[in-house]
Amino acid sequence: MIKFRVAIPCFVAFIYVTLLLANCNPVQAVAVTISTDQPIYPLWGIGGTVRITAQNLVSNVSYYLWLQKPKQFTSNFTRLSLISRKGGPTSTLLSISPDDPPGTYLLSLSRSKTTDTHEATAHFGVVGTNSRIYARTETMTIAGGGFVPNSTIALAINSANRTFPGFPVNITAQGTGAFSYDFKLPPSAQTGSLNATVRGLTYDKHQLDTVNYTFVVNPSTISVQSVQEPAAQVERTLQVNTTYRISYADGSPVTAAVNATADVILAGQRPISVPLVIINSTSGEWRATWTTPASANKATYHFQFNPANFTDSYGNKGKGPPVISSDFKVIPASLTFQPQIPITTERTTALNLTNTVYYPDGTTLSSAVTLEISAGNQTWTPNLSFDSSDGMWSGSLYLVQNATLGQYNVTWAAHDPYGNARNSTYTTLVVPARFSFVVETNNSTVNALSNLVLPVLVTYPNGSSLTNSFGNVTGSYENSTKYVFILPLAYNSTNGTWDMIFFVPQQANATLSFNATDRFGNSAIAMDVYNLKIASIPIRIQNLIIAAVIGTIIPVGLLIWAIATISTRKRKHRP
Repeated sequence: MIKFRVAIPCFVAFIYVTLLLANCNPVQAVAVTISTDQPIYPLWGIGGTVRITAQNLVSNVSYYLWLQKPKQFTSNFTRLSLISRKGGPTSTLLSISPDDPPGTYLLSLSRSKTTDTHEATAHFGVVGTNSRIYARTETMTIAGGGFVPNSTIALAINSANRTFPGFPVNITAQGTGAFSYDFKLPPSAQTGSLNATVRGLTYDKHQLDTVNYTFVVNPSTISVQSVQEPAAQVERTLQVNTTYRISYADGSPVTAAVNATADVILAGQRPISVPLVIINSTSGEWRATWTTPASANKATYHFQFNPANFTDSYGNKGKGPPVISSDFKVIPASLTFQPQIPITTERTTALNLTNTVYYPDGTTLSSAVTLEISAGNQTWTPNLSFDSSDGMWSGSLYLVQNATLGQYNVTWAAHDPYGNARNSTYTTLVVPARFSFVVETNNSTVNALSNLVLPVLVTYPNGSSLTNSFGNVTGSYENSTKYVFILPLAYNSTNGTWDMIFFVPQQANATLSFNATDRFGNSAIAMDVYNLKIASIPIRIQNLIIAAVIGTIIPVGLLIWAIATISTRKRKHRP
């Protein structure tokens, strides 16, 4: 009985344990897992699918796949169900479209399609660019995920074994395992198909993995906009210009080009090609300049720039219709004179005249220049010479002794073969010739009361001598009593001088002046030009001279007295 009582509780315990084990599924002892066929996917070029595999599912139990995309705070039911009938691995495909964001994706397995029970989780990443095709100068974004949070990711771009400038670069992943990197494609960027490589530690397994994908870079288009119109009219030889703003598709300036030109258009004529020159690198402003020749047609022109003919230094080409400027008119050049004309010119010298004729651009006219000089009813046209070293024209007129005095008109005229012309008249005065006096050694010393012969050379401005055929010369000096003696000079044809012959006075010195005139009105006065020092004579010589004078004066006095006496007597004895 006692044994029976003991056996009953043991049997009950056995039955309880048996029933408990019967209600338990031995599969639950192994955790359910999900995984993807690779940890990171390129957004482009894989067919757009992710294969998801679940293992250790409970037989005959339906599981539901939930997906949390980047920047979503909760996972969403994907409507892809996993049903395990035998408890083995089960797979399904998840589509990734170009509209899906790059980054880190979270997969979650649930037995409910209304609530995520997180039976198992897994992460995978999607890496890509914001476009498959780019143009130079565009901003490119490379983004992705699936990496260990806050880890370092290496990004490289290359093509045909050439590394893209500025790469590779290292990027730090965000806390979600995602990353994003922006960079601007330069105008010189490599074109064609390029390969991007992203390498880093994967989110779940912390193993290095690499993902590759391709994208295409094309040349940028270039646009042209007119920002400055040419002037309404321009003189020949001057420059006329127009300005364009040339930019890439993103609006950045174009700063370098190959043989950039614009055309100057005249109806019915062949276009004139002119260079385009960068004038502002910051704004991308280019200037087309045409230097109008002296022979340019007097007509209406305009600039025309065809963007399709413009190529920058990297092969990027312009696009758009021709840009046509407003019209401008070419007019004749206004010539400028720079004459050198003396205010006065003396007879017997040359009236020397020079002139430089300039076009508006500063170049000189080297032909078709004439000079005319007139006075009263007389006209002269001197021959001109041109000096190519300084662009100066020269001409002269010799003025004779009796040349007309007064105002002379000087007229310069220039007429080039293309109709650019100018005439200008200036005035100058012709005045009488002024003689020059050359006297022998100054400050000479002579004895008083002696005879002196002083030769004086009188010349015209041209150096020729004044002769007694055309004029006369006088000299003068002032004595000690301020009396001025005027003495004529005698012409000496032998040596061409005028000789001053006079009796030296008894005084300390004498300062001589001279005056010369000719019959044509030419004259000159030379005041106090010669200092004559006079030496006193000895006393005994003076006495002899005085005695001689007295001896002469007494007889003359006696004779005068006798005549007066006789005359008086005769008057007294008249009856």
